[in-house]
Amino acid sequence: MAATFTRVLGYPVEYVDISVERWEGMLARRAGMSAHLIEHLLRVAEAHQQGEFDALTDVIHTIGGAPPKSLETFIYEHAPAFGLPLQAPPSRG
Repeated sequence: MAATFTRVLGYPVEYVDISVERWEGMLARRAGMSAHLIEHLLRVAEAHQQGEFDALTDVIHTIGGAPPKSLETFIYEHAPAFGLPLQAPPSRG
């Protein structure tokens, strides 16, 4: 994923693994983070670390009614959130 961000955004993006405990401290210092939300995010992080989300499903299509987007498309469509002007994804012709 970091390689995809780097390629699309044109600047280096590096994945840095942090412990759940360190992340908990970071979340606790953010304004507006309820204890319930922090606990939820920590449990999701732990489940992710244990591989509980490593499955291919059709849930996005089933619930949303459209196929999922690639990470590359998501980045292009949300370019302003990453400090870039809005861009159209490259065509896949």
